Amino acid sequence: MKLLYKILLAPAIGILLLLIFGGVMLASLLNQRANLDEIYVKHYGEFQFAVATNTAVDTAHARTYRLFSMVGVYDEPKLVAFSKDIVTDLDIAARNVEARISERKDDAAMVARLTAMAEDIKQYRKHIFEALDLALADVNTAMAVMQAAEKIYQSLDGKMEGTIKEAKDSSAKAYEGAAENFRQTLVTASALLA
Repeated sequence: MKLLYKILLAPAIGILLLLIFGGVMLASLLNQRANLDEIYVKHYGEFQFAVATNTAVDTAHARTYRLFSMVGVYDEPKLVAFSKDIVTDLDIAARNVEARISERKDDAAMVARLTAMAEDIKQYRKHIFEALDLALADVNTAMAVMQAAEKIYQSLDGKMEGTIKEAKDSSAKAYEGAAENFRQTLVTASALLA
């Protein structure tokens, strides 16, 4: 072997190992980026959506009972305006769930859960609308109608809490996957550098 090749062999091996090391690090960074995107875009988005929907329904529920207590205090036009606001908020929540269903067509379990939530919101809205309408005439009758709405509310609340819990659990699982990929990359990098 010529002396020139012997001199260039050691640096060439070093450069080759550095290129392999760089490739492993690049693959690790791309994998970490994909995991972070999954956590933030998918799982955190589900969490935000579930919390926003839960908040909208909870707020409508509380505002309905608050309106019942205001029946003797405010005049009818103001109560009707409050009632319309409550029903509009529930309509917006239902539309948001319907929009989410069309976005998540790839996940059959999520579509089934969201469809059940949308149906519950529609039923809840129907009972709330009836109770608010009756409240102007007789608060006690409206409270009786709210019993049916309350059952649907409890069911819906359970579904939304389940969705929130699933989003947290899937985020934790994705985080663990990212941490495991990091550990594997660290071991590989340590082996290459040793």
